[in-house]
Amino acid sequence: MVDITALSPPLPGQSCSISNDVLWCRMPLPLALDHINVYLVRDNGGWVIIDCGMATKATKAAWTTIIEQLDGPITSVIVTHMHPDHIGLSIIKVSAPTRRT
Repeated sequence: MVDITALSPPLPGQSCSISNDVLWCRMPLPLALDHINVYLVRDNGGWVIIDCGMATKATKAAWTTIIEQLDGPITSVIVTHMHPDHIGLSIIKVSAPTRRT
């Protein structure tokens, strides 16, 4: 396991690998608390987003850059609670993975 206290926080639009299956990202906030930590977890050929950040142009741009760098689609979005900085961009498109029959 990685000691995350030893990692440098990722800049907006970047991710930091906590493990092969978990990425840590930070989304900017236009508040005194200037960021939110969000995560991507590998899931059956794609990625699950955990928390989304506030619906701002800066956050949308950061997500666009991060999603373009992933090796699979976004399969799900999980929001941990109903604060605007966690749920604001939960409308991110989810690409359903191809299911085997």
